[in-house]
Amino acid sequence: MTVETEWNLINFTEAIENYVELTYGDISQIFRNNKYPEYPRPEPLTEAEKLSPEHELLSIELLEKAEARIKDIRKLKQDKVKVYALIKNQLSRESLSRVEAHESYALAEQNRDPLQLWIIILATHLLNTNETDEDYNKQKAMSEYNRCHMTWFESLADFKRRFILRRVVYETTWSDPGDADNGIEPTIFKVPDGTAAQAFINKLDKDRYAAIIENYRNKVYTKPNTVEEAFEFISTINVPKRGARQYSSRKLSIIGEGQRVVAEEAASELRAAVKEVVSTMRWLKNVVIEVVSESGLRKIVHALGVGAHHTGSATAQSESMKPRMPRRAMTDLVSRIRRRYCSCCQMTY
Repeated sequence: MTVETEWNLINFTEAIENYVELTYGDISQIFRNNKYPEYPRPEPLTEAEKLSPEHELLSIELLEKAEARIKDIRKLKQDKVKVYALIKNQLSRESLSRVEAHESYALAEQNRDPLQLWIIILATHLLNTNETDEDYNKQKAMSEYNRCHMTWFESLADFKRRFILRRVVYETTWSDPGDADNGIEPTIFKVPDGTAAQAFINKLDKDRYAAIIENYRNKVYTKPNTVEEAFEFISTINVPKRGARQYSSRKLSIIGEGQRVVAEEAASELRAAVKEVVSTMRWLKNVVIEVVSESGLRKIVHALGVGAHHTGSATAQSESMKPRMPRRAMTDLVSRIRRRYCSCCQMTY
């Protein structure tokens, strides 16, 4: 999984999240928190409130809150179907085919569950797997979470977004939705906020944030309780500007419109192409040396009428009148031609 692939999904997530929030409201939390919004029941009136002079007003306010909660729940139920269709409509044919091949897709399609559909999209695109082996998926999700590190060209805000997405996939894969029909309660796996904050700090780019990481380890800075708290504090510290590493040529970067491409594979292909060209040039040199031998060049020279010696016939006599080249001059010409071919190959002969 490359950083480019992750950022393609992040850009897609942010675009659809903003649209859903503007159009449908609270249900957009499925993209940020990986769960539906919750509407808790309003607290009943206390005994003191019941005996207060404002008892009637408090009762009316409580009733309004209860009605608003019911209204929100009904709206959420209606919006689920709309958001499900919206997400599905935004998938390309290739992405949709991968999602449909997932084992949980049939249930998501039956319930028109946008959250379940989004979890499947994360699993098939970030984990890049359609495996039905639960243990394999858990191991891969944990491995990808541990491998997520800040690249040298990423800003702190960009890395935080990518780190949070990896954390969501990790927690989702390790959670068990349970089975309501069989009375199995769901189990929610969650990386502790403090642990996630420390992991976020340790995964920062060492070239720019080494001093900050060291100060956290030495307890110079107060330990953050959440990733957001760590992000806000680190944002206030001046660090070296990001830029191309002058001491290393292992990674090349192309930063386009919202896309980050680490071109290690392209560099590897380029090196292989250069080796192939050099190999071809060496082969061509051997072919030229073999074909353009001294005897072959002499034949070419004679065919061009340089240094020809013919007598007897009229044609021969007319050809004999052409200027003749001494043997030594012909040898020099052959040598020059041979050297010229070798110089074209950029090889020393």
